[in-house]
Amino acid sequence: MVAAGEKTSDGLVDVLREWDVDLAGHRSRLITAEAVKRADVVLTMEHYQVAEVVLIAPDAWERTFTLREIVRRGQRVGQRAPNDDLADWFRRLSAGRTRMELVGAWHLDVADPAGQGNLAIERAADEVQGLVDGLVDLAWPKRRAKA
Repeated sequence: MVAAGEKTSDGLVDVLREWDVDLAGHRSRLITAEAVKRADVVLTMEHYQVAEVVLIAPDAWERTFTLREIVRRGQRVGQRAPNDDLADWFRRLSAGRTRMELVGAWHLDVADPAGQGNLAIERAADEVQGLVDGLVDLAWPKRRAKA
């Protein structure tokens, strides 16, 4: 995790500006136990960040995932039903999960493109977009129109 007050890299600002996202004024903030406690879900890019979140807020384990992990688990468990509580769905996603699974879990990471140039940033942004779209489809599925 980065230190508080860090600017977003110029490369990321440039790439996301093309997507109509303006991060020019964004500054990093340290995550706090209070912020984690208030969150319905905590999503990270890399597996070691899940461990860092759970170190500061141990009760957050069943609702803290890497972005790739939550999508994969959601695909296995299936879409959340419209009347299903989101917290219950997260608990089902976390069922049977162990902290040991995070040791060396590079396959759950979205690689940080820092210092690798715009092509790597674009690839990471595309990957994040695809994962976010997948999560939205799983957690908030569209209702079918009644015939």
